[in-house]
Amino acid sequence: MNSKNKEFGLLFWLHLLLIVLAYTSPLWLDWKVILGIIIALQIYYLIRGGCDITFLELGNDTNTTFVWYYLQKFFSKLDQRKTKLFVRIIIPIILIANSFISQKIYGYRPYIILDL
Repeated sequence: MNSKNKEFGLLFWLHLLLIVLAYTSPLWLDWKVILGIIIALQIYYLIRGGCDITFLELGNDTNTTFVWYYLQKFFSKLDQRKTKLFVRIIIPIILIANSFISQKIYGYRPYIILDL
């Protein structure tokens, strides 16, 4: 199998779809659900050492992230550690803050709401 076909195969597209859904989640998902998912995902990363889809796609290197692997093809000097920090810590904080501010302060109503 050609390595290019493996790199951009079914797992790539599944992974990309999940990332797009995650990054757009403040538009369609209640902030409490987003917070719960992010906490669960962080615990999962601690237990497993990373993402299983990335492991299946790119190997078991716990420092490699999907985002870094593909972005470094365009930006060859992209720092792996900083990218992992940005993807695993900064983006989740931005998602939580964005969803909370837009939904609680500005009154945006997402499609999926958790009313407790």
